[in-house]
Amino acid sequence: MKLILLISFSFLFLFSCATNKYQVNKVDNEIDAKGKINNQVIGIDKNDQAVIHEEIRAVDELQEQIWANQGMLDDLKYEAFQLKRCKRDLSDPRLEGDGKMYSIPNIDNLKDPVYVKEEFGIVEDDLKFVKKSMFIDQLRAERNYGESLKRMFKIVKDHREHCEMKMRRARLKVGLPAKRFQGKGHFENNQWVQDAPHEHDLDDAFRIIQIKHK
Repeated sequence: MKLILLISFSFLFLFSCATNKYQVNKVDNEIDAKGKINNQVIGIDKNDQAVIHEEIRAVDELQEQIWANQGMLDDLKYEAFQLKRCKRDLSDPRLEGDGKMYSIPNIDNLKDPVYVKEEFGIVEDDLKFVKKSMFIDQLRAERNYGESLKRMFKIVKDHREHCEMKMRRARLKVGLPAKRFQGKGHFENNQWVQDAPHEHDLDDAFRIIQIKHK
């Protein structure tokens, strides 16, 4: 038996390839169940094919993609911040840089716009402004956005790692440790006592190294 994966929404969304791509059809989800793994049912369909059947509510599928995208966006913003910081330090004349600030890959405008229909009128005896977009357009846009975020994350991360490799060499060359100074401390009488300062920028780095050499 050929094993295939069948995923359907509990709202029975199946978008036809006919003239109306937004047409909602009923999904044939009849299956002779033989077992279950988490939310997936393994069984035989009416064509005697072994299938893995999973039903996901449409709203949950979209929400999960939006949450995943937000998490990836946060990671991407952090990588972009670290890359910008590295390029700033590396261009500093004190690290024998040329003083110029070089651009980083653009992480904005990665999301495809979705057409939104706007209407103003009476809804349930009240004047309302109504916005409406097609579910499948929104879901596809979010999925495409997720793929774009993954690709951009890899690009920015690769740039950041390459930049930091060069920065470590540059720091060692001028007598700084390869890695930035990390602050250390401890609690004493319920108060935080700093044992070693944290490096926020190169000014801090050179100030800390001077103190250490005194």
